[in-house]
Amino acid sequence: MKQEEQEKRLFKLIIEKANDAIFILPASGFFCFVNKQACKLTGYSKSELMSLSFFDVIYKPDQEKVQQRHKQRMQGKKPPDTYEIRVLTKTRSIIPVEIRVSLIKWKGEPASLALVRDITENVRIREALKERVKELHSLYELEKIARSTQDIKRICQALVQEIIPMSMGFPRKVNVEVSIYNHKFKRFKKRYKQAIKAKIKQNKQTVGWIRASYPKENLFVRVIEENLIKNIANRLSAFLERKQANQKLAEVKKQWEATVDNLPQIVCLLDKQARIIRHNRSLLNWKIRKTSKDKNYNGLNFLQVFHPLCKVKKCQLKKFWKLAWQKALNGESNESEINDFSNNLIYSIRIHPLKYVDLIKFKQKKPAVVVIISDITERVRSRRRMLELFKYLGTVNRRISVLLDLAETRAKKKSKIYKLITESAKNLSQASASALFFKKEKQECFSLIQERGLKNIDQVKNCLYIKKIKVLSKLITKQERTQVTDKRTIKAFGWLKNIEHVLILPLKSEKALLGFVLLGFEDSSQLTSRELDFYEVFASQASMILTKIVNNSLLNSNNK
Repeated sequence: MKQEEQEKRLFKLIIEKANDAIFILPASGFFCFVNKQACKLTGYSKSELMSLSFFDVIYKPDQEKVQQRHKQRMQGKKPPDTYEIRVLTKTRSIIPVEIRVSLIKWKGEPASLALVRDITENVRIREALKERVKELHSLYELEKIARSTQDIKRICQALVQEIIPMSMGFPRKVNVEVSIYNHKFKRFKKRYKQAIKAKIKQNKQTVGWIRASYPKENLFVRVIEENLIKNIANRLSAFLERKQANQKLAEVKKQWEATVDNLPQIVCLLDKQARIIRHNRSLLNWKIRKTSKDKNYNGLNFLQVFHPLCKVKKCQLKKFWKLAWQKALNGESNESEINDFSNNLIYSIRIHPLKYVDLIKFKQKKPAVVVIISDITERVRSRRRMLELFKYLGTVNRRISVLLDLAETRAKKKSKIYKLITESAKNLSQASASALFFKKEKQECFSLIQERGLKNIDQVKNCLYIKKIKVLSKLITKQERTQVTDKRTIKAFGWLKNIEHVLILPLKSEKALLGFVLLGFEDSSQLTSRELDFYEVFASQASMILTKIVNNSLLNSNNK
């Protein structure tokens, strides 16, 4: 009897301390047992929940699915035991949860044991990533079609038939309409009441609209989807304005000589000896030749005017000019980005040979080449900053995926879980080596459970004695994250070679220390404060998984 009472108390303690909400439901569906986390999730007290049915706290569209599966389970069938539903709280708020159900016996009668976990953050991240991918794909497809054709009708047909239906997620049922310049493009004749609409503007005036609608049962309107339609409308507006600008540019091409002086780029006409025949004002405005008081550089060598007194041994401009000039004389165009280290600027230089038709009006001095130079310093630097940002976002996405894989693991074997923890720790920040250690209760040491990336594995000691390594004794007392850069301490572990930085992450079950994850880095500058934040999340996730393993082993031993 005493043993049964102890087992009941232990079971009750584990249930009450669990991080997941736990419900026990008989065939009637009314609660016969709930834990504290269940009250916290639903907002009801224990007495209130015991007077309710489980289906009363489920969002109405999901009730039929849950009732059907509960009925099948009570009849001895095997419906899916893990799925996602939405819970309706006391304050009428909706929370997405993951439910895991198993059939048990409660007071001699069959009942369902339901473990319910709040997955609001996971759903938010998942949906945001899906919507972002759809948005980027649709905008890329629109830009690709706009570059390949200038026909607005073809672009609108592609939007109606392919781009928007695929991006909105319901390619067979979504209805898309585009109206532009009083021309309408439709996919289906039928129009649904639920719709998202955005205006198409040109020069701040509305010239059309885009309308996407769904049947009521498939509609789940989000702010991100509204932004998607708005972004597509904005891109279409930008295309119309760009097309209009190109038409205007074609009309004023005949007057380019009158307007070329107002261009920010340097434009020069050169003869076959690379002497300047004509140039615009930008060559003067850039003030390249500070020592010269001339207002006209006609007749001078272009390279001496644009890049005088260069003392750089391996000058990129001179090297490019030597090769490009010969190609230009042979009828080939050239374009390149050049770093001017003396002025700390970056140029885009284009060299185009002129055809005989263009040279008819130049009777005395015939120009052979036109040179166009743009200052792209800020553009290149912003592009580099953007690439660095994309790289950082890529590493953040990789780390989030590692943490999500760890949090959503359904592995049951201990060996697979240990392997997943060590690999996740190593991949989170490209560590050189990682190892998982468990604390032995009877002996004052930590035993090696799993490792990745350790060299000379045959010489690895399976146990680390606390008395020999002072860092481990501090770890037991403080139970905090520890960084080690002292070479003597690192050598004390015995098998960490070419390692300059060691990170120790404690794995805790409530207040007890289960063990730790050890990570080795070859470069001491690899770890930043942001990366340490990711490792804090990793340590908490790994601790939760290992706590479940320990609790399961305790239950199994007590049952035996």
